[in-house]
Amino acid sequence: MIIITQYSKINKSKEVFHDKQVVVYIIKSQEKSTCPICGGCFCVIGVRRRQMICATGELEILIIRRLRCTKEKCHKIHHELPDCLYPFKRHCAETIEAVIKGKENTTPCGIDEAKRLKKWWFLMLPYFMSILFSLNLKYGTSFDHNTTPREVVRAVVNSHSWVHTRSWVTRTNASANIPPSPTAYCRPDAVS
Repeated sequence: MIIITQYSKINKSKEVFHDKQVVVYIIKSQEKSTCPICGGCFCVIGVRRRQMICATGELEILIIRRLRCTKEKCHKIHHELPDCLYPFKRHCAETIEAVIKGKENTTPCGIDEAKRLKKWWFLMLPYFMSILFSLNLKYGTSFDHNTTPREVVRAVVNSHSWVHTRSWVTRTNASANIPPSPTAYCRPDAVS
């Protein structure tokens, strides 16, 4: 999965979805993306539909590209998400950022959903900050306290550090605050 910031939303059509009229957009990237695992080039292998609840509460369907790395040893598949989306979240980035800032009464989220989003963000924040610290050391990037949640999420996703399973975030036992162990692809002692 990668997140892009330079894209255009092309209005494709309107459809009826669960008895509601929804707009379908094609996300057309204007960036040259590379594989976050190996740095290889991508080829487009298809598209998928992704639902998003806008800040107005309206449902949009985005058609995003599925990309495959062309390097022989990698061949991983990634989805190209626009930065208006957070991975595995149905609300747009604008709504999630408003909830994080405590302005949930201005969003289409219900009370319980806003609580879940806040819980998710504040449970993940130490992990996100450690990834940003590592990126600062490794690449000399500059993330500080003014970095927006959208920029944080993009940096974590594009560094291939996004935790793909959400089950550890919602558990109530003591081990719930420990992220899953790294895979063979990100362990420093892994043999390639």
